[in-house]
Amino acid sequence: MVKSIHPPTELPLYRNNTPTTSFLLHFIKNVIPVVLSVGNLFYKKTIN
Repeated sequence: MVKSIHPPTELPLYRNNTPTTSFLLHFIKNVIPVVLSVGNLFYKKTIN
């Protein structure tokens, strides 16, 4: 798997852009569970 989420210490390029990074992390944390749940629903529908 590709590590898409890194700790802020491993992102020196974005250290000066903290509002954008925090927004992206917040966005990713909110979107990933939704995508997984929707994917699970479609997966179950295609199997059944």
